[in-house]
Amino acid sequence: TTESGKSGIVAARSEVPLAEGESVLLKVVGGEREVALRFLGVIRDGGAPGGMPAGLPGMYRELASELAASRLSTADARLAQESFLFLPEAVKGAVPGFEAIGRSPGMEGLDGTVLRETVEGSGILLETKLKLAAKDFVPGADRKEALLRLGEALRDRDVAGALRGAGKSPGEAGVRTDGLLSTIESFQLASVSQGGVYLPLSLRWDELIDGEMLFRKRTRGRGESYTCEINLALRPLGKMSASVTMYDGAFFVSLSPQSEVTRSLMSSRSAEVERW
Repeated sequence: TTESGKSGIVAARSEVPLAEGESVLLKVVGGEREVALRFLGVIRDGGAPGGMPAGLPGMYRELASELAASRLSTADARLAQESFLFLPEAVKGAVPGFEAIGRSPGMEGLDGTVLRETVEGSGILLETKLKLAAKDFVPGADRKEALLRLGEALRDRDVAGALRGAGKSPGEAGVRTDGLLSTIESFQLASVSQGGVYLPLSLRWDELIDGEMLFRKRTRGRGESYTCEINLALRPLGKMSASVTMYDGAFFVSLSPQSEVTRSLMSSRSAEVERW
């Protein structure tokens, strides 16, 4: 509601699972063009916020909020991944499947097969893989698994000594490892709340500041629909969203840039966009 008394609808996305009809307490933690809020708890009956609700649901939502606040942007995650490439060979050799940590496809040659491998190896599905085929799991096929092994290796005295001998800090490497793990786990919790597979868009793309993808399947009147939503922050185009839904034998595509300059650019070249 504005100072003039007018009110409107604000589109928002929550990384914290919320139930329909709940009244919640939120804290503004930052933002310029985009406001960031942190979940503080459910407002109890009677209108007074009673702090964090008791029990597992409250703990779950508090964790989701904390993980979302610590999530690395795509650009920061890429820098963290690339820093691991310069670790001594003694450290890399101590982590089976170390190559999974820094492996990200480039824009050239990006197709459905590469994208699927990227999604499956992003770390989001690690627990599902272990549950379905733990005996057949191969080290090096999943980023979260490799990061967990790296975190364990960094606590080893010999590995830490090899790092210091190369002039690098085990503590800094540990912080980067924890940051990437927290980011993956934040997307895992968000996947549960969104009812789909929600993951960071990890690509070697210089213009990409931040990016995320959500895959969702739903049952509709005539059958199932499949949706892929992509949120991007690009230099110099700014933030934009793209959504592709396949339903009843047809595709529905929408592009939504936030920047007025980018909207004007797309409008001026709408014929090319339609042909694409």
